[in-house]
Amino acid sequence: MNITEPLNRLTIVTGIPFFTMNISDTQGIDFKILSALAKISPDKDRTKPFYFEDIEGRSFGGYAISGEDFLILGPVSLDPARHKNLKHIPFATLCSALSLGIYICTGKDIPEIVITENENPSLSVEDNKLETYDLDNTEKEKTRHSYEDETRFMNDIRYGHPENIRSRIKTSNMSELQKVGQLARSEFKQMEYMACSVFTRCTIAAMEGGLPMRNAYALSDLARQKLELCTNASQILHLMMNVMIDFAEKVKDNQEEKERISYIEKTKNYIANHLNVDFSLADIADTIGIEKHYLSRRFSETQGIGIQNYTLEKRLAAAANMLKFSDVNISHIANYLRFPSQSYMGKRFKEKYGVTPKQYRKKEQLVGFL
Repeated sequence: MNITEPLNRLTIVTGIPFFTMNISDTQGIDFKILSALAKISPDKDRTKPFYFEDIEGRSFGGYAISGEDFLILGPVSLDPARHKNLKHIPFATLCSALSLGIYICTGKDIPEIVITENENPSLSVEDNKLETYDLDNTEKEKTRHSYEDETRFMNDIRYGHPENIRSRIKTSNMSELQKVGQLARSEFKQMEYMACSVFTRCTIAAMEGGLPMRNAYALSDLARQKLELCTNASQILHLMMNVMIDFAEKVKDNQEEKERISYIEKTKNYIANHLNVDFSLADIADTIGIEKHYLSRRFSETQGIGIQNYTLEKRLAAAANMLKFSDVNISHIANYLRFPSQSYMGKRFKEKYGVTPKQYRKKEQLVGFL
């Protein structure tokens, strides 16, 4: 799988650099990054995402895709006072963005790519020592929110069911949703970390549900902007609920739009294949499995023309082709294309083309058919 193109798109969408590198191929490699990677403890679990800084203190996220191939996020700056030429992002955003990059590269969904407060990266690095950090919370023995509940929420986003999320919120004890592993010493910090993790999972679920990457990340970015305005854990909790609903709504809208396009195209195909057959609106609706009045209304709204007039337009175009490319009698053409009569076809043909069928044939017919 060529992951260069999707990573380039992710870089454009997020403004955060993403790339892959093979540590055995030194051609074109930034040796500051290579040197930083080389200092990572060899016994570190490379199946987990990790954070590192180079000798200049630039921040990176990393993940071993396979063997010596790594996904790299960065360089970015975690400190607005340093590296002003780099994009500045909070550490939680780095974690979420790296999780999204891993999903795009490998299809692996890493839901808990947040770290405890005391594992936050230092912004200063000793010359001969590089601190590395797991972005995984390994304290699995701590109480966590129900995996089943989380899966249901993500499935509701994936399949575009905002009404299910609203129903779950109404019937659940919202305080139960705060029973997550202790991600930070304070409840507020814990909820911030949890929110970033939820936003990332929502983004992935929405993309799996067909929402374009740009739209999904825009929603996630807006959610993080709103998160910065929250002043207590309750506000964050309500924001998470609203964000999940928003994601599900967007997926639903996107799926409905695709469905509309699908049945509109099916209607056009049906008409194109039945120009020489009598059919009704009910015949089309029954064939594609949709209520006929709804189909008629949506077709008119999206195409700017009703199904009956669209069919007439296509039959007139077919008549023009037959007049131009064949010597079939005009009355036979009218009968073949199911016009009520030759005179009716002639009248409507002149309205569209400005000439009678006979005049059109005389003007347009190829010499070989004379």
